[in-house]
Amino acid sequence: MTGSPAGLGAHRPDPSTPGLLAGAASATLDLDGVLPVEGFATVLDPLEVRVLLLDDRRRVALAVVDMTSLSTPLATELRGVVAEAGALAVHDVVIVASHTFSAPHVRDGLPPGEESDRNDRLREALREALRRSTQDAVAGLRPGRIVVRTGRCDVGVNRDVATAAGVWLGSDESGPSDPTVTACVVQDLSGAPVAVIVGYAVQPGVLADSWLADGTRVVSADLAGAAVRHVEDRLPGAVAMYLVGAAADQAPRETAVVATVDRDGTWRAADRGEAAHPDVAEQGRRLGEEVVRLAAQVPVRAGDGSRGPVVLLRDQVEVLGRDAAPREELRPARSAVWRSTGPTSVPIAALRLGDLALACLAPEVTVGTGVDVVARSSAPVTAVVTMADGAAKYLADRVSFERVTYEAQSSRFMPGAAELVADGLVRLVARAFDVAG
Repeated sequence: MTGSPAGLGAHRPDPSTPGLLAGAASATLDLDGVLPVEGFATVLDPLEVRVLLLDDRRRVALAVVDMTSLSTPLATELRGVVAEAGALAVHDVVIVASHTFSAPHVRDGLPPGEESDRNDRLREALREALRRSTQDAVAGLRPGRIVVRTGRCDVGVNRDVATAAGVWLGSDESGPSDPTVTACVVQDLSGAPVAVIVGYAVQPGVLADSWLADGTRVVSADLAGAAVRHVEDRLPGAVAMYLVGAAADQAPRETAVVATVDRDGTWRAADRGEAAHPDVAEQGRRLGEEVVRLAAQVPVRAGDGSRGPVVLLRDQVEVLGRDAAPREELRPARSAVWRSTGPTSVPIAALRLGDLALACLAPEVTVGTGVDVVARSSAPVTAVVTMADGAAKYLADRVSFERVTYEAQSSRFMPGAAELVADGLVRLVARAFDVAG
């Protein structure tokens, strides 16, 4: 691991204002002029952006956007929008894609034409929603406190199943999963909620790869959106934010595309289409209700705020990279040869919010890696956050490579890289708590 903590002391609020300041806001993406694109023609539920600002001698921002993923250049661009609107440095902004699969992508380098025009409109809609919500968060900054609670929810399941041809995508009740729900509640001094951060290890893709009978797809924030809207409905005034955890091999228990394995090991899949739409709301409700239950455990007390503390450190881990095959070429296999393209680096970040450590990185990691990081972390509560500040497909662990899973075949990194990154995250979290001390 190389590098050093970035931007310590980059921002200092008015020294006469004691303790933590917090503000949060959300905005809906305006898709006028964007649809139809990539098969998306109608909106089942809105895509939104959410921004939380925390000012504790230094201002940091956490932003979540309802997109499948953000390229690293796009993530950097959008972090710049938040930084400018929120009066903070770009390296003090962490932006995370909620990882819904039911949203069009913002693509770079499209040739001029109608598709490019729609793409530009979507990019501008993202920029404007982030600008507006950040400005509203600044206007709402007020003294506050941070409290974290953990619980359990069972809407996720391991998606790696054995077939006659090798491991493939489905639903494996016996496979490893992590039901832990992390709820980080930010209150103002009256006890009113400002924001609720939800950490959970499941890809929010109930409608992933699902098409309607008319050959179109619906736009949806999916399980992530349903969960945070439920929290916001039950906790008026709160801005709820979904952070996808170590979920590379984790899927919702109920999905539109249902995969089964016959007795002879043959893999099959069927698309339930519109019939699966109620499953989005129901699973989101179940996850959201657990968060509401955890939030109810947080004391509602008026009085002085406590300093976060809020600490953001960045670093990178050197690993070996590889070229992943295009998705359309992937298939179940019993064996594979992994060839390295040479050294590369994985940027990582540790965001301390009081007793909570958010261990952030762009590539998706398996639940085994997430459990390992949490078990070895020195923080009272740790949540792994993926899809942060960009996207780098999968960072599969050694077990995934041994089983030749979809995640391993899609990985841009060689066997052993996930374990090195896990070590780096554990060390960086420890440094974040040492700095605060």
